[in-house]
Amino acid sequence: MSSLLSNATFLNEADQLSRALVVLRTAYITVTSLTIICLNSMTIAVMLRIRGEFPPGSTKVAMTSLAISDLGVGIMCVFCIPLSALDRWPFEVMWPCTVMCSVIVLLGGISVFNLLTLSIDRLVAISKPLLYPTLLPQKRTLFFTIFGWVNSTVLVVLVMAAVQPIVEYNHDAVMCEMKYSKASLYMDVIFFCVIFMFAVVVMIGIYLKLIHISHVQAKKINMLSNAGPRREPGNPGAVGSGKAVKLLLVIVVTYTISWLPFCSVRIYGDRNPDGVPGWLEFVSVWLAINNSWCNFVVYIGMNKTFRSMCLETLRELIKHCRRN
Repeated sequence: MSSLLSNATFLNEADQLSRALVVLRTAYITVTSLTIICLNSMTIAVMLRIRGEFPPGSTKVAMTSLAISDLGVGIMCVFCIPLSALDRWPFEVMWPCTVMCSVIVLLGGISVFNLLTLSIDRLVAISKPLLYPTLLPQKRTLFFTIFGWVNSTVLVVLVMAAVQPIVEYNHDAVMCEMKYSKASLYMDVIFFCVIFMFAVVVMIGIYLKLIHISHVQAKKINMLSNAGPRREPGNPGAVGSGKAVKLLLVIVVTYTISWLPFCSVRIYGDRNPDGVPGWLEFVSVWLAINNSWCNFVVYIGMNKTFRSMCLETLRELIKHCRRN
């Protein structure tokens, strides 16, 4: 393990930014980090406070786990603020960079796992509503969630210890990353195919399935209500299915837009280590990180219950602060 922690290098820092750009970059990273922390903290607070039938227990577990993993990403990004302000790696040792890279990879993988769990949960809830409480009770979802956290942690530790990739501080991206190399190419391809592509394909499949289910439900509702071939706008069943499809579509599109540039840049950089512009490295890394707060915006923008609970929690927080 000691050889793993010491197996890290500095990225060439010859190209120093102007002071104005350093200030703007640091301000952006600060705002991004605080946004991720605040929005996911709000999600956790809402999940702990919310009662009733929505969201179901299993959905609440998946959403809370997703918020915790995204919150962890925000906390790790806080460490990038002084690195950006100093515009260099300030330590003589590099093992903190290796730890930081490992934790961010771990949290990113867990976020993907949580997002898939939430998508599958919604698919079961919509496709088999009567069996849903039996197939995915809260305790079973909690077990699989804990299993996912533990399994992901063990996997990252084993991979980092066995492969011992060279980790460096990427001055352009303001992030600790594996050094571009042919050895890293295999790991990046596995990440792109197994984590990114697998997640996208599964979520697209769920989305297509939900489209089919919503069409079938709409036809059944129209037949029962004698409303003809078109859905009535005020029909709650048809509207609910449509909202679920739209919600999942937005999540899939957001996730793909956030992670596709990062995966592509990593693979291109492994094949052409000197061919990736600094600005592209920064944009691709921080675009992926920004996905950690996008989920909150999707939920609050497309779910009335979640939105009202957020407003209620925020009002109570403001009242508590005023009393103190």
